[in-house]
Amino acid sequence: MTTLIGFGWQNAKKYLPAALTIVAMRVGLLRVLSVATYSLAELLLKFMNFIIRRGFPDHLLLNEQVWGAPWQFHVRNMAAGFFVLGIGMLLGLWTNLRGERKQTS
Repeated sequence: MTTLIGFGWQNAKKYLPAALTIVAMRVGLLRVLSVATYSLAELLLKFMNFIIRRGFPDHLLLNEQVWGAPWQFHVRNMAAGFFVLGIGMLLGLWTNLRGERKQTS
């Protein structure tokens, strides 16, 4: 039992920073992309209305107003996503540097 705990702790110390890097980068990227979908949806609606105005002037336009949270909320969420993504990148660089140091020793 003691050898299993020691073996597990040794592998946890070895792979934990890499796992945390992957999780932090994934969470940051998902947060940024989830906020970007609102902006992309609004741009898509404006583009579709542009096509309707040019090609089919007698048709009704789509509603361009996307009612939701104010833009400051989206900016804060995107900034938090970029922050977590940056932390993940720094953690990944640190893990890579640590792995290179152990290989040269």
